[in-house]
Amino acid sequence: MTADVIQFTGRWADLIACLALIGCWLLYPHALALVARRRITLNEAMIEIRQDWMASMLKRENRITDAALVGHVLSSASFFASTTVLVIGALIGALANAQTIVATLGQFLLEHPPTVWLTQLKIVVILTIFIYGFFKFTWAIRQYNYMIALIGAAPPAPMPDAAIAPLARIYAAHFSRAATDFNHGLRAYYFSLAGFAWLIDPLIVPPTLLLIVAILARRQTRSGVRDDVQAARIALR
Repeated sequence: MTADVIQFTGRWADLIACLALIGCWLLYPHALALVARRRITLNEAMIEIRQDWMASMLKRENRITDAALVGHVLSSASFFASTTVLVIGALIGALANAQTIVATLGQFLLEHPPTVWLTQLKIVVILTIFIYGFFKFTWAIRQYNYMIALIGAAPPAPMPDAAIAPLARIYAAHFSRAATDFNHGLRAYYFSLAGFAWLIDPLIVPPTLLLIVAILARRQTRSGVRDDVQAARIALR
């Protein structure tokens, strides 16, 4: 009877851990958008910083530096995309060797011994998060490439002041969309940590998610970087 209760409790714990992980991962960007309505977040402040950057770029005759800076960001996205491919390959290998993982975890998790199918499900969830991140990184790479083309296609300086503002908004909006997709890819790494915690024990998934969300939210709303960017945003107005 005790073994049946433990098994039943373990299944409910795994179900709750799975729903909490997927729910936090999918809902975090929407929750952050709601927070941005009441307090300027780091991402929101950066949108206006990019607009100021693009306005300054359009006023310059030499735009090589601007294209180089975008290329630097593109290199960062390419690095993470390549790293994500390696992680996906490792996870596929782990999926094929789930029996070995179960045997290893079973030596430590005596009260709730894992099963092969459940371990495979956990790996598939983590794999899905990283595949999503890979697509976001590669789409960000393409958008950064388009951004370089937009800089190259910008009319030569001097431009009429009336034409600079609307064009700068268009450029900044495109740049910010690329940055948003890049951020989505980065968040896959953060929330995958909760997935790896799930492999160990479903009971540590909620506190892990709470810690991840708290760290990400603080960086967006209460960090020194956010305050610096916000101060620069105000000073540039």
